[in-house]
Amino acid sequence: MSLLQQVPLLQGLSRTCIQAIAEHAHRVTFLPGDVVIGESQKGEALYIITQGSMEVPRRSAGTALTRLGTLSNGDFFAETGLLGVSLRSATVTALLPSTLLRVTRRDIMSLAETILK
Repeated sequence: MSLLQQVPLLQGLSRTCIQAIAEHAHRVTFLPGDVVIGESQKGEALYIITQGSMEVPRRSAGTALTRLGTLSNGDFFAETGLLGVSLRSATVTALLPSTLLRVTRRDIMSLAETILK
């Protein structure tokens, strides 16, 4: 739950809401070289790294890849996927065996409907 509280998009939510989101989060694992999200793919989920390391390359000037950075434990990415379906601006690939929490937009919308009733 504390990892979710670090995501700026979720910081204004109550402890009860954060707990509900945590209960709906899915643990997903990736091996080195696995692509978590691909550049220009539709996005609909937020990812938080609980263990491991990711690299963020992006295509520039044709086919050249530029490394934008690396991510590790506690880092998160793709949070704009919670706001609506958007195209990913970069690829995120596992550098090490990694475990992530995945929270989908559908889960968030379902929780919102439940809370608003």
